[in-house]
Amino acid sequence: MTTTPPLKNISIICHGSRGDFQPYLAVAIELQSRGYNVRILSCAIYRPFADEFGIPFGTIWDLDFKKSMVEDEDVLEAFATGDVKKAAGFVARLDVENAPRVCKAFLEEMKENRPDLLVAGIFSDYFEAYAGIVLGIPTFRVRLGAIVFNPVRAPFGFPTLPNGGHFGILMQMMEGFYPSFAVFDDTMQSLGGMRVTDVLSKEVFLTEAEKT
Repeated sequence: MTTTPPLKNISIICHGSRGDFQPYLAVAIELQSRGYNVRILSCAIYRPFADEFGIPFGTIWDLDFKKSMVEDEDVLEAFATGDVKKAAGFVARLDVENAPRVCKAFLEEMKENRPDLLVAGIFSDYFEAYAGIVLGIPTFRVRLGAIVFNPVRAPFGFPTLPNGGHFGILMQMMEGFYPSFAVFDDTMQSLGGMRVTDVLSKEVFLTEAEKT
């Protein structure tokens, strides 16, 4: 008879703005209060918030997301014109530009502090897939909003378009994230790892995205 190992060590990985980070910090605080060993993995600039509440922190992205948002010409234009697809492309581009450092930091974190469960937050799809497919670490996806078709209400605070047109735009955004996986895969392969895209097709990725 086999038994499931006890769930004790939980890591939460998330990316994005301070508004994206803080809900996951709240999750970490609650899990810690229930007796779990919790680490939160995110952008370096958010470490002080984790330190304030005594949550161990691991730096995956060493960038100032907020600074990039107010200085990058593409993202400024995206917000000025309401171009949601371009705004999402900005996030994907940041990850591509930082792929070598980010992948190395993630692998080191999983080796030195391998969790019993990796909770995957916003903008961490690739690392959720890598942890589950390549490293054999159980994952659990937690999102701040769900991508579901609702003709009268768009998710994530995006503008609602006639005839549910906003849903098509959201799916185009998700489709735009998948090509960046290849850049991460190139880095992982150079570090001796597998390629997630050899196992996870774009069709499966988009199907899974629609479930969250």
